[in-house]
Amino acid sequence: MIWSLYSSRGLRESAIKDLPVQTVVEDTTDPQTRAALSASTRLCFPEANADYYGEEALQSQVVESMDACCAACVALPACNVYVYCHSAAGCGDQLTGTCWLKHARTLDLARPAGSRSEALGWSSGAVATAVDRAAALLAAKQAQETEAARLAALRANASLPLVFLDVAIKGTPQGRIEAVLFPDVSPRSAENFRQLCTGEKGTVPEGREGAGMAYHFKGASFYRIIDAFIDQSGINTESVFGGQFRDDAGGLALHHTRKGLLSMANMGPNTNTAHFSIMMGPAPHLDGSYTIFGQVVAGLEVVDAINALSKGQPENTAGPDAGAVIVDAGELRHGTIVPNLEA
Repeated sequence: MIWSLYSSRGLRESAIKDLPVQTVVEDTTDPQTRAALSASTRLCFPEANADYYGEEALQSQVVESMDACCAACVALPACNVYVYCHSAAGCGDQLTGTCWLKHARTLDLARPAGSRSEALGWSSGAVATAVDRAAALLAAKQAQETEAARLAALRANASLPLVFLDVAIKGTPQGRIEAVLFPDVSPRSAENFRQLCTGEKGTVPEGREGAGMAYHFKGASFYRIIDAFIDQSGINTESVFGGQFRDDAGGLALHHTRKGLLSMANMGPNTNTAHFSIMMGPAPHLDGSYTIFGQVVAGLEVVDAINALSKGQPENTAGPDAGAVIVDAGELRHGTIVPNLEA
């Protein structure tokens, strides 16, 4: 038998027939024996409606249940991730009951990398000892607390501009995204974004890109939403400086390492206008090509709600028809740093 840990159901025992799995001995009274078993026994940590990534596909087979898929992974020493097709309609060209055993070279036991959506038809699990899982959960909790403190300090920094985007999805208000801007590091990108939040520049003059439109994010759609990657928005106008503007060297030197960073969208070097992305997580392949100019400090749940629109869509990507719109934008704090636009 094998112990299978279900987040919504607690600790559950599953009888698996004819599979060579490690056994948890319940009746021992020796605390040292129990501790040794606890430290060395590999357990399953399943998640419904998830498709975990794994660089190496070890085996594929059709099994009768998620528990059987779990047991097969436990029995294969190299396996630390399993994926099971629970959908009665199958999963693409994969049959119902298909079980993939994988090896993920880098496995975050607190939240394994992968796609998550009820539309997937897959459920997944990670295999590890209870000790390793507990350590991962503790580390994740500590990281969350550290990040929360960092964001609070950024939000409280009176020298930095603080702006907001109010968002609705198909007319239903989702809440407010608040972000600080980095005019010291990315003066042009930060000031351009700030003015596009306030609308203080007015209307695009005749003869310019977007003539007659407001230099304002109000009414802008999130037109490119990619699962676990970006929420992208903007307006089809020139920048508030007129035309395109140069990349900020300081912002280009920053790294796309965390969720909530604001990054300029462009068509190549020095082609910045009025389009931006909110990062959903690390994206090192963007480093050096896209200017980072701010950080979301509140309303990450709104960022998540926008990104969730991509789940289950073709190529995990949603467009403007998903209905995520900036219904208002503005400035909560001007900040004291004067941006050097000639830097």
